[in-house]
Amino acid sequence: MIHIIVSEDFDISTRKTAQWFDFYKEEVLIINKNEEVVIKFNNLKDIVFFYQDKEIIISEIKSIWFRRSRLKINYVVNHEINDKDLLSYHNKTKRTIEDFVNFLLFNNIISLGNPFSGNVNKLIVNELASNLGFKIPKSTLTRCPDELNTCFESKPLITKLLVPLVLKQEINDLNFLTMSVDKEMIRESDFSTSFFQEEIKKSFEVRVFYIQGNFFSKAIFSQNDDQTSIDYRNYNLSKPNREVPFNLPSELKAKLNSLMTKLSLDTGSIDFIVTPNNDFFFLEINPVGQFGDMSYTCNYYLEKKIVELLNGG
Repeated sequence: MIHIIVSEDFDISTRKTAQWFDFYKEEVLIINKNEEVVIKFNNLKDIVFFYQDKEIIISEIKSIWFRRSRLKINYVVNHEINDKDLLSYHNKTKRTIEDFVNFLLFNNIISLGNPFSGNVNKLIVNELASNLGFKIPKSTLTRCPDELNTCFESKPLITKLLVPLVLKQEINDLNFLTMSVDKEMIRESDFSTSFFQEEIKKSFEVRVFYIQGNFFSKAIFSQNDDQTSIDYRNYNLSKPNREVPFNLPSELKAKLNSLMTKLSLDTGSIDFIVTPNNDFFFLEINPVGQFGDMSYTCNYYLEKKIVELLNGG
């Protein structure tokens, strides 16, 4: 039997999890999310996978962790395609087969992560969270500076990306993290329709890692450092933020369970801001968020727990 992790190069949590599989003397195969797997159907449920030098029958797979992506399959067309409609047909056919293979893996063996929910719509997540009773910072979408003044008056603002942005080359004036907004300095020509929120005064931040109904949380005291006060991910490596284990209130755990169920997610990283009045403001969910630092600083041994879960423990 073999365990499969679909991930990417240089993901530290994947490597550490693989080490725990080795510790338990369990065979594990890491499949690069950017590489395609060759498959052969003996029948619709009897599939053989070929990856690198491995040949794996689906019945030999004990578990799969969709860590960073779903499985991508190799689909061969034996002739050059110039017609757009025909190309679209083949792309949709490949997607249909790929969906089916991931469906079988997701539903018929032990799994972690959802191959069909790797990305979530932040706007929809915020709406669902608000409906469940979470506090959400006042938010808007606009490309007009005047609307910011009308909506937020004199309140401080932040902005963040709605979708991940991956660039092949660095652009100096782009910030991929949450950043503060000077309403008096921005001009309409400076930005397209963007997402803005009221900046919430915080006492500390909370990062939660969720695994199938279990919560592992840490408090991050980022507010006293100008570099990390808006977003702790603007790491100050020379003077790191203090981070400690944190026990999430039971009421929030119940709401998060409901939210993750609505989103069909069984794992993910969730962020909160906690105000000086001890109000918890929901920020976002990342289905494939990092958790290695929490595992280390809080002694949660999350990679070990993931292996035990995938091993049927």
